[in-house]
Amino acid sequence: MELVDFILFNDALRLFLLRTTIAASLGVVITLGTRLASGIWYFDDGTLMILPLMLFIFTIVHHLMSVGNWVYFYGIVDLALILFEVGAVIYLSTTVSIFTGGLMYSIFLPVLLWISAGCLTSLLILRFATVFRFPKTLFGPFDILPPTTSSPKPTTWGKLFGRSIWREQFVGEACLTRGLRGVFGTTLLGGIAINALFAIVVEPLRETGFLPIKESRAPYRAFISVEDVVWNIIPIIVSRSDVNATEIMLDSIRVAPIFDKEDNAQVNELNPCTTFLDEDMPLYPGFQCKPSTSSPPDTIGEFVETIPDILITVNFTALGANLQPGFFAPRRPLITLLLSMGNQTNIETQDLVERATPFTLIPGINIVGAVSLVSRRFFSRPSSAAFGLFQTLKEFGALHLTIVYPDPSSTIPRAENITTLRLLLQDSFSREIRIITDTRDKSVLAGFSAVGGLWITLNGIFSLLFGSSLFYILYGSKPLAIFGLAHSFQRQQIKKEYQRKYPHIANEQQDPKTRGLVALLRDRLIDLSILEEKPGPSEAVTPEEIIPQDIESSGKDKIVGETDNLLPSDPS
Repeated sequence: MELVDFILFNDALRLFLLRTTIAASLGVVITLGTRLASGIWYFDDGTLMILPLMLFIFTIVHHLMSVGNWVYFYGIVDLALILFEVGAVIYLSTTVSIFTGGLMYSIFLPVLLWISAGCLTSLLILRFATVFRFPKTLFGPFDILPPTTSSPKPTTWGKLFGRSIWREQFVGEACLTRGLRGVFGTTLLGGIAINALFAIVVEPLRETGFLPIKESRAPYRAFISVEDVVWNIIPIIVSRSDVNATEIMLDSIRVAPIFDKEDNAQVNELNPCTTFLDEDMPLYPGFQCKPSTSSPPDTIGEFVETIPDILITVNFTALGANLQPGFFAPRRPLITLLLSMGNQTNIETQDLVERATPFTLIPGINIVGAVSLVSRRFFSRPSSAAFGLFQTLKEFGALHLTIVYPDPSSTIPRAENITTLRLLLQDSFSREIRIITDTRDKSVLAGFSAVGGLWITLNGIFSLLFGSSLFYILYGSKPLAIFGLAHSFQRQQIKKEYQRKYPHIANEQQDPKTRGLVALLRDRLIDLSILEEKPGPSEAVTPEEIIPQDIESSGKDKIVGETDNLLPSDPS
């Protein structure tokens, strides 16, 4: 229960979601505003662009009002507004087509929309939690922070911008130092925020559409043992609605194996060339031709001897009679074949259609093509790989076309509307095979790593110049934290035990006349905030108890050198 209360009634979480919502909405307004300024008024689906622009302007105004403690801005009004915003933004994010207008626009705008939708939904959940725990807030002036006595309430400026980075941190600190620290810190935070947005969100999404590949080499048998390699030919056929694509392929295209003489006796037993049809892709039937042996040899050269040459014959007269009108180009008819060595039992037809080597044929030519075998590995789920995790790979035998020349054979058919293509696997004495693999240079995980490295570097420079880290300036986080986040769920028990074991921990070195090094270390380095008084969210606060202050945390926030008590004295 303490964990649930810690999440649902956490001031810092609410303010973070508030600021992120306003920032993302402002980004959407700027993005759409630039599009409108350039004369583009509609999305791809015809939706008027000014409507979502007005929605996000309304969202910004609403959430600015939610931190202003307006007397007549009641909780029930805020709840109704945020319900409308959540529904409208989610609808906009899932239905409006926005994938034109440049790469950055088509990526940046959807990211901002989903960030807004996520933050608004989270804020709505926290609103319901507050209403459930404190029903009276529904009919009183709205405050984004829960009505607890856990800490003094920040000012409106503090809710929007957090702790003032220009405030005095050390007694006697010059105004010039504070000004320089504020300018440098604000610039640093802005740069890190922009870098995080691009490194964690935009770049991984952009790379999903423009996936890089890398080439490597591996022992030949490491590939051959993965799957059964066969000739795979898929013709691209667009048939009339009343004609089956497989029937067209069988009527107009023939694929025959060409074995060595000693293998001809085995051809009938091997049945090397068969047709296949994926029920999920009925427009892409194809041929498969098996090797003369099922056991992989030791080298590519030996493997080539088991793979037959194949002769592909295309009858354009029979083909043209069954195709849709206008399928052939105006100048001449042609057909495209997708060539690979992927076995349909191990790889899906769609993967072969998207990645196999295309080869276009026109009528009346007779050619020979020499190909080499390449291992092609690709992500089974590119969207999951964008996170830098779950990068599972599929693999098939791809073909690299090395040379094409006229076929000198006198046994092949030659006619004006007949085309032949003889494919042979190029011999090689190598024990290695080329491997082309999908890879990712930009992922969410890599983005966090890059932002973390940048943060450490810039935060180190900031600490060197101003004597304290940005976390201390912004959140009062001291270097030596005796307790972790998990201990905050046992605050009362830990406080009781430590007061029993260290009875003077609350008032040690608190007399202004005796304060010395121990007090300085506690003020500056040691975080004992868990031992402070912090009632739970079930205890409401009255307006008279609210103390305006430009902070989000309470007692541990202090100017080094002041003489106020860090911890309340324990009456026991």
